[in-house]
Amino acid sequence: MLCHPLKLVIFLLLSLTGLSDISSLEMYPSDPEVILTLSRNFSLTCSGQNEVIWKKDKHTIDAVLEKRGGIFVSILTLWNVTGVNTGEYSCVYNQTSKQVQTEGKSIYIFVPDPSLPFLPSSPEDMFVFSTGHTEDIIPCRVTDPNTTVTLYERRTENPIFATYNNKQGFKGYFEDKTFVCRATVDDQDIDSEAYYVYRIQVPSSPTSVINVSINAVQTIVKRGENITVMCSVKNIELIDYTWRYPGQMVGKVVNPVTDILPGISHSTISILTIHNAELEDEGLYICEATETYHEEKETKEIFIQVIEHGFVTFHTILNDTVFAELHKSCTFHVQIEAYPVPTIVWLQNNQPLILESNSGFAISSRNLSETRYQTTLFLIRVKPSEGGLYTVRAFNEDDSQEMSFYLQINVSAKVMHLIESINSTSGEHTVTCITEGMPLPEVVWYTCNNDKRCNGEAKRILGNASGEMDLQTNFTYQEDLMIYTVTSKLHFHRVNEPVFISCVAQNALGTHAQNITLVPY
Repeated sequence: MLCHPLKLVIFLLLSLTGLSDISSLEMYPSDPEVILTLSRNFSLTCSGQNEVIWKKDKHTIDAVLEKRGGIFVSILTLWNVTGVNTGEYSCVYNQTSKQVQTEGKSIYIFVPDPSLPFLPSSPEDMFVFSTGHTEDIIPCRVTDPNTTVTLYERRTENPIFATYNNKQGFKGYFEDKTFVCRATVDDQDIDSEAYYVYRIQVPSSPTSVINVSINAVQTIVKRGENITVMCSVKNIELIDYTWRYPGQMVGKVVNPVTDILPGISHSTISILTIHNAELEDEGLYICEATETYHEEKETKEIFIQVIEHGFVTFHTILNDTVFAELHKSCTFHVQIEAYPVPTIVWLQNNQPLILESNSGFAISSRNLSETRYQTTLFLIRVKPSEGGLYTVRAFNEDDSQEMSFYLQINVSAKVMHLIESINSTSGEHTVTCITEGMPLPEVVWYTCNNDKRCNGEAKRILGNASGEMDLQTNFTYQEDLMIYTVTSKLHFHRVNEPVFISCVAQNALGTHAQNITLVPY
């Protein structure tokens, strides 16, 4: 909003002349929030009966303070604003003065900045320590209040349900994991810094003197990455932390950082960080917490693995050939162990499976644990063309592995065509039966004497050892449809009376028949 000049003049005159009985703080503008455009200058004015100071997000900032007719007036001017200026601005009485009032006035300022969708987080803001009894806040605040923000667990693409407040962040009950906020700006997704949520153990009973919790950002790291281990104690203020770690054996000296857990009374945390980890840094990290008043001690430990190179390992074994039935859906689950995070792709006949709106399949991958992943291929109402060689490939910057299997689509045997042809010269009748199926269908011929539907007794025609007829059968494999076609021809040298013929195709999935009646020519 714009500060109206006339309103500001009246406000200052009332302050100078004492015509207004100001018994509390007054701030102009008085709106709860404003939205400013980039590069604009903006001023805030606050007055009170004693010295007043300005704070931005609870941190004191400098401003011009004047005394006019017994009233203290402070003007805070923001020059050439950017997204960094986003935040809550509060005017309060200076507690060092004689004024004992603790009331304050505040306004929240947004400065939408496409180059800075999220406000920068301080190191302490990136660690969210949770008791599990109250809702916690992941403080990913935006510069534009209209930005759409979603919360994700860092290692997955599954959104996490939580309430979002653009002045605070996401609020809810969060698991002991790492989270990332994602903002959508001009149809592009931009991720925030990572936020680490750590659940602090609460003493089980009043007699529990001390309760130690230990966590690591990652329990497996590559050589050259950092190891960060946190040890915390809740509800006890006087705690000494002592660390034992593998690097001590080779003279490596590390100074842990111990601090008070933000927002939790009488609770502390000690953070041990090993920069540029070496292989000898692998092992047990032991935290000993000593309650200094009663000299009670408790230790917790965690194993950190340091590897030379990343890896990819398959934990699922599939048969070389897998069978699926036509028009029925099938699912393939494959579990993978990997570090760093792998890229997972599926291929059919060495061609990548690309998901489109009309695809007859779905692919999903999710993180099961720190290094365990599961990828799933779901074929919807499989078609013959979806058979073939399937390969799942997982790779990261250090390793690549793949696993393949052949998918055979089984198709129930079916008679596609039953055709009669007559040689007008010789009078021969030829009946051609064309069938399809997978596995290879067997074709059997029957003759019937009582009705054209062969519902009564039927006689099977075996081979071609007959003076009245010949039988020829051959098959082909259709590579594109991955299905067998069987063509069987039955030749009658002469037909003196009506003959009822049935062609039956059968395989492991089913049986199908068609009938035809031959009459003398």
